[in-house]
Amino acid sequence: MPIDIKETSEKDDRTRLETLLPVYRWGRRLLKAESEEQICSVVGDALHEQLGATSLSVMLLDETTSSLQIVASRGLPKQVIDQSQIEPGERISGRVFETKRPLIINRDEETSEDIESLLSRVELSASLSFPLVSNNDAIGVINLSHHGDQKRFSRSDLELVSILAQLTVTAIENLRLSAQKQESTRIRTLFEQYVSPEIARVLLDQGGATMELGKIQTLTVLFADIRNYTLLVQNLSLPGLREFLDAFFEMFTRVVYENKGTLDKFMGDGALVIFGAPIEHDNPAESAVNTGKQIIHRFRALRKDYLKRNKFFSDISLGIGISSGEMFIGKLGSRDRFDYTVVGPDVNIAQRLASGADGDKVLCTDLVLKACRRITPRLPAESMHLRGFIDPITVHEVELDE
Repeated sequence: MPIDIKETSEKDDRTRLETLLPVYRWGRRLLKAESEEQICSVVGDALHEQLGATSLSVMLLDETTSSLQIVASRGLPKQVIDQSQIEPGERISGRVFETKRPLIINRDEETSEDIESLLSRVELSASLSFPLVSNNDAIGVINLSHHGDQKRFSRSDLELVSILAQLTVTAIENLRLSAQKQESTRIRTLFEQYVSPEIARVLLDQGGATMELGKIQTLTVLFADIRNYTLLVQNLSLPGLREFLDAFFEMFTRVVYENKGTLDKFMGDGALVIFGAPIEHDNPAESAVNTGKQIIHRFRALRKDYLKRNKFFSDISLGIGISSGEMFIGKLGSRDRFDYTVVGPDVNIAQRLASGADGDKVLCTDLVLKACRRITPRLPAESMHLRGFIDPITVHEVELDE
């Protein structure tokens, strides 16, 4: 009797459509799941509905124990679920996980002795296990089994499980990627409360290689120091002192970021800023000097506001020192506690200049001024002997453009 090819093709199409429509519906549910447990539960429901297996389980690798654990199941006794902990290579699940190849065992089919021996429970008539593989790494296994002499798994069953397994992996990958992004954002936000965004980015991007961070390069550093700070400490309440410092550092940070400087650290009544790294500048020296001038102007406005509250603010001022030269920039400290900072003679010079810059002055070295195209010194250069340095340093006071 001749075969009606058209009728057979239409029948195959209907069968395929009847199979794929429910899979599409389950796929949407999988991608909406909000946890790995929920994903595994949804795929368990889908497999139970589509294949009607006597029992099934969805197992994921537990990274802490390096073993497979049941996350969702149907038709398994609680005792079996609670005691399930399968090592890679162990039993059917472990073997499929290790080889990353699916395995169907039907008791009524001839198989090799080592395969048939895996079907050890006498009540089982068939078993189907399929690996969950993400980026060529096994992350789990789907297991199904039939009880009863007449029940078996077919190649079409394997195809259906394959589709659902891939949807499961995609859902888990999306969930883990989202969790990683959220955790990365949380850590970066927390990190940026203690270091500048640029330093946070460098440290987080380097990950485990932070111990090797560091190089020598020519940079410009700005050091700011609140003059007569001790007077404030003696005459302000601690809450009042903290309020002022918070306002000062808020203003200071805003100006630094506006000029693409990198805030290294706050030090009580002072702060250190780097220009030239990690953010590159066409002219780090000029950026530093412009930043110093803007900070002085905004500090004066802040001081004027606080002077209305306490007369002692009339006695404080801000000194800023700026120096350029070769310095080490990178990680300093131990493996458990380190800073990303700068070290070198010019860092010390900037600090000494800030300490000597009374009355809201910006002092810079000769090298800084020569690098500035649009900066005018207020007075002729002065030769200064700085503490800790044998040779005198040529210093310029910057015109503030009042």
